[in-house]
Amino acid sequence: MKARSFYLEPDVLEPRQERKAVRDTAGKVINSHVAKQIKYLRVVNGKTQTEIGDILGMTFQQVAKYEKGVSKVPPDKLWTLSEHFGVEIAYFFDGIDQLPTDTRLSAVPSPMTDERTGDRRLRLELASAIQRTQSTRMLRSLLGLLRVACE
Repeated sequence: MKARSFYLEPDVLEPRQERKAVRDTAGKVINSHVAKQIKYLRVVNGKTQTEIGDILGMTFQQVAKYEKGVSKVPPDKLWTLSEHFGVEIAYFFDGIDQLPTDTRLSAVPSPMTDERTGDRRLRLELASAIQRTQSTRMLRSLLGLLRVACE
């Protein structure tokens, strides 16, 4: 028996393709946002990808894929991270309703949006160091120093 091929008019496929494209783009935007939240949480808490991999029971390469948004993060891994760092699971989705859902994926804001992207790593390291500071007196001194320096 000979295989039959069917030809569908482009107009018939357009609405379905359009819905799929919007759904795929929204998924990419959400995955990108969750990935940035994971990386931010890791860096601020002074953890390496290897340490996060140990917490999640996986390799650092897989953690890197999560942080880049290459791989989707399963809900159980988000749960483990939220428990370990003491944040609500909703943390990973905070601000998601303000994200664009069109094709401008590069317009997705990171947790620390700044025009000076070269300074981002320094800002994260500073936040991490402040997070580890035990002394209230030291924190007040640092805050005073920053206020004077920013004037």
